[in-house]
Amino acid sequence: MTKSVQMALDQLLRVSGLRRRRVDAGATTGRRLHVVRRSRAHGLELIGELSCEGDAFVFRYEPSYDGPPISAFPDKDSPYKSDVLWPFFEVRVPPTSRKDVQDVMSRVNADDPLEVLAVLGGVSVTNPYELRLAGEGAGGL
Repeated sequence: MTKSVQMALDQLLRVSGLRRRRVDAGATTGRRLHVVRRSRAHGLELIGELSCEGDAFVFRYEPSYDGPPISAFPDKDSPYKSDVLWPFFEVRVPPTSRKDVQDVMSRVNADDPLEVLAVLGGVSVTNPYELRLAGEGAGGL
């Protein structure tokens, strides 16, 4: 992503009450977030995993996943790395100016973007993807 596009995205997110999350290695050490899709044909399907490695977010597809790629991550064979959270994940966190979101944020580690995503970035009517901390949730995912 070019610097001008990244600046425009940052400004758009800020106006919307959102912010680009960055890795806090101390808050996220060893945490992993599963990206799961619920479908009629396959039930719960593990697509990939988001983790924090050093000072970068890393998204990798599950090697056994044989479905179509997520449009934001078209190459299923290579890991994706970034120092800021990709918009695909970021838009799943509602604005923190909302009272209901503030209530939830007071009960989680707000410095851990993976925990925030797991709590606030769950299932919605318009989103087939579910985000879960690895080892938690139905199906042993």
